[in-house]
Amino acid sequence: TASAAGNPPDIQFSWNGIYAMEWVWLDHVAPLNGLIPADELKQMIATPLSSFKGEQYRAGWYLFGHGWVFNSV
Repeated sequence: TASAAGNPPDIQFSWNGIYAMEWVWLDHVAPLNGLIPADELKQMIATPLSSFKGEQYRAGWYLFGHGWVFNSV
């Protein structure tokens, strides 16, 4: 992958838990600490599965719009 070749993307999406932590354990991602202000990181509601050794590696929220469509006839 691009990460293994030393040319990782700037932003990457991953599901929580082991899916995200595998990238952390392989040293393919950097922690968000220092890149995003601490008070903003706290507002991201990251679970314990988003952190490793005191560093946060994943934002615990994203925007997702729900829409409902129905036929009233």
